[in-house]
Amino acid sequence: MEIITNEFKKGDVLYVSVIRPAGFGPLHYGVYDGYGGVFHFNGITPDTAFIHYSLLKDFANGGTVKIDPCVKSFSPDEIVERASGTLGDNFGGFNLLTNNCEHFAKWCAMGVRQSTQIIEQKKNIVNIGDRLTRLSNKVSQSIKNGMRIFGN
Repeated sequence: MEIITNEFKKGDVLYVSVIRPAGFGPLHYGVYDGYGGVFHFNGITPDTAFIHYSLLKDFANGGTVKIDPCVKSFSPDEIVERASGTLGDNFGGFNLLTNNCEHFAKWCAMGVRQSTQIIEQKKNIVNIGDRLTRLSNKVSQSIKNGMRIFGN
């Protein structure tokens, strides 16, 4: 897959599917430097994760790179400066839920550690919990009323 670098602008928050080139699964985030490179938080284990700088084609690794439309709080130069200033750092240590690659990229662009993926997953978990609670309440009420729920 060929990546056209002029579609990305300095300071853009980029992402690519972790399961490349299939295009599904969690997303890997980074910050575009405007010159064909990406700063991103990556590592094999939480203990070895740190801020990397990779060429865009290596960041893509066969996947399709897209731009996250987050609202930026800083200029492109400031975003790249924030990203490059952490190069080689562990960014407080990797944590899938509270400090991952999306948290890093959004912190560079917005000034807050935020992960839309995690926020969405938390909503899904709450929805599943709500559904299970409603089902449990219906089962309990049916049992109290002596009604059969399943089968004869």
